[in-house]
Amino acid sequence: MGNLHSYTDAEMPTMFIDDAVIAGLLTVGLMVVFLAGVGVFIYKDAQKGRNRNT
Repeated sequence: MGNLHSYTDAEMPTMFIDDAVIAGLLTVGLMVVFLAGVGVFIYKDAQKGRNRNT
């Protein structure tokens, strides 16, 4: 059994890009954007309540 990772720079295997891979990356990206938006909304809403009570 030889060295399994003996690639030179010219022989490096590229990532297999398929429709499913693109859809998965898009889904993960949209989830991150959605959760960041929810976090910003919660932060801004918490700041509003803090200013109202003082």
